Amino acid sequence: MNEKQKIEQASAEGFIELFNQQFGTDYQIVELGDAPDVRCQDSKGTKLNLEITLTEDRDLDIKAILGKSSHRSTKALAEHNKRVTQGKEKPQSSCLSGKVL
Repeated sequence: MNEKQKIEQASAEGFIELFNQQFGTDYQIVELGDAPDVRCQDSKGTKLNLEITLTEDRDLDIKAILGKSSHRSTKALAEHNKRVTQGKEKPQSSCLSGKVL
């Protein structure tokens, strides 16, 4: 399983758990693919297909989540906060609003 599939599977598992709790369903992942990324089915045979898309709140967030950037490390964030308090940099703001999931 490649990195993209691992991310899609983990995202789908988290989503399905929340979806099932919210709507009283019992969907399970039955197949990972490309179109759709994830095929799900409940005990009644009802199908649910998912397309997984990574969203990036701030530049380099996706790389940081994948372990390919250290810009979200505690050291990097502390340095950023220091620059902000010294007036050398603006605070980072979120470009996402509401419930993204």
